[in-house]
Amino acid sequence: MSNEEGSGQELLDLIKGFRRSKVLFTACKLKVFDTLKNGAVLTAEDVAGKINASVCGTEQLLDACAALGLLERTERVGVVGYGNTELASLYLVSEGEHSLHGFVTHYNDHIWDLFTHLESAVQEGTNQFHRVSRRRADDSFKDSFYPSKEAQLQFTRAMHDLTKLGAHAVATAFDLSGFTSACDLGGCTGALAHRLVQEYPHLKVTVFDLPEIIELAPSFQPVGQQAARISFMPAGGIVILESTKRKQHRATYPTGLWPKVLLISAKGRKRAPAEWQHGFQDVRVVHTGGLLDAVLATR
Repeated sequence: MSNEEGSGQELLDLIKGFRRSKVLFTACKLKVFDTLKNGAVLTAEDVAGKINASVCGTEQLLDACAALGLLERTERVGVVGYGNTELASLYLVSEGEHSLHGFVTHYNDHIWDLFTHLESAVQEGTNQFHRVSRRRADDSFKDSFYPSKEAQLQFTRAMHDLTKLGAHAVATAFDLSGFTSACDLGGCTGALAHRLVQEYPHLKVTVFDLPEIIELAPSFQPVGQQAARISFMPAGGIVILESTKRKQHRATYPTGLWPKVLLISAKGRKRAPAEWQHGFQDVRVVHTGGLLDAVLATR
């Protein structure tokens, strides 16, 4: 194959890539992987009955999932059965310890729609939450993104799933055994906090977040004595004290979890290590290789 042909195939794969994502999203939304948990192997007809879908549509969805390596397709005596792969069992069953089901569902219900307005985001230089939610462009992010309790819970579950995935790498990036307390600002459900107290038995962690998020946090707490070392505090705002003679610098926060082009108006960006130096004697960065990197700044 010539270089031109090879490049063309890569481009075709990119063009068609959205179809693979939507297959995964749809299978999670219909809880196909839950239906096949605990080693179950079922026919398309059986699965269709459990997810309340047509047999022909379910069969095509199952075959697509098998082609993506999410399901195993077996045939015995002319009967085709489907079962979860190890990958699906670990990450796509909704109640699994390492489940990303909530995160996938959130992308299906919200982020997918945002990307359909990508052209408008680029042309206007604004986020597109108002088009997806049919609210005014000047409405707050909170009101536009989770206007109902159900949507808020889904968003919280998505952040919980994502944080759990990278929590171990972040918590062990540095030796924190010399610290006795920690604060997780915007810590959501406390997924990182629980990993921290698991790794460091003498550490106590306080999680700050919006009152409505703190209200949902108990639903995500694991059972065990470690929970006693974690406290949750509702945070409605933050006060920053700084001399007015200094050059003003607006605080911004990384937006790695969101497509940046959809958050142009938020001015979100990643910080260079040097930008964390202010007020600290030692700033160290560990690239975990996961979704989140770790920065330790000490005086």
